[in-house]
Amino acid sequence: MRIAPWAIMRPLIQRYAAGSPLYVLYIHPFELSPQAAPAAAARLSYPQRLRFGIGRAGVARKLDLLIRLLADDGFSFVTFRDLCGQPAVRA
Repeated sequence: MRIAPWAIMRPLIQRYAAGSPLYVLYIHPFELSPQAAPAAAARLSYPQRLRFGIGRAGVARKLDLLIRLLADDGFSFVTFRDLCGQPAVRA
């Protein structure tokens, strides 16, 4: 989601969605964080730190485009808990 341009992602997602009733997306919260990188990234090598930062500025926009694309194709959105039919758990 961070690295591939939307112009490449969109037709691939459309092709997949056309043949599948289910599209599962997991995105780590740090992908949408305004912080430059997780604190642990400071201990990583330069290539690994670069991996944490590349494309993060465009993730929110791509996520919005993905949600709109799937909604326009008739997909509905549920949590993993609802998808699996699990009862809600209280903390």
